[in-house]
Amino acid sequence: MSSELTKPSMLSYSFAAVYRPRLLIYGGEDPSAKTPEEALVHIFGEARRTTPSILYLPQFNLWWDNAHEQLRVVLQTLLEELPSDLPILLLGTSSVPLAKIEYVPSSVFSHRSVYQVSEPATEDKSLFFDHLIKAALSVGMTKKSPKSASQLPELPKAPKVPSGP
Repeated sequence: MSSELTKPSMLSYSFAAVYRPRLLIYGGEDPSAKTPEEALVHIFGEARRTTPSILYLPQFNLWWDNAHEQLRVVLQTLLEELPSDLPILLLGTSSVPLAKIEYVPSSVFSHRSVYQVSEPATEDKSLFFDHLIKAALSVGMTKKSPKSASQLPELPKAPKVPSGP
């Protein structure tokens, strides 16, 4: 490897091979969901149909604060109607503790199913990204030489099978 390549330029070279597709689809109204309640029922129906499933509620505290009462009741009802043996995980995130969100019943999230994540220390972040950069550089810089035909093992010939009536 040339000594002219610096760590940042090697990193950009490695990531140039990474493809991150983006797609935005828009069009007419979705006939299956006209209201937020109908959309929620539709999402739960899809989750039931395609188990195991994960229902993801990012920033649950904001969703709960902005949802009107009827939408909250629909969520509670759909959760209560899920059979206990159905492999569906309700995964939510929140920037505030559950106790600070007003009127959240335990049927949505019980206190025993809440896990607090603390922010990683600066050295932990640095160590994480150091490992990530090293891994990216090692993958991007390894050269694979194609195996020649002489290096491949010779396979036995397949037996002829009589065919026909």
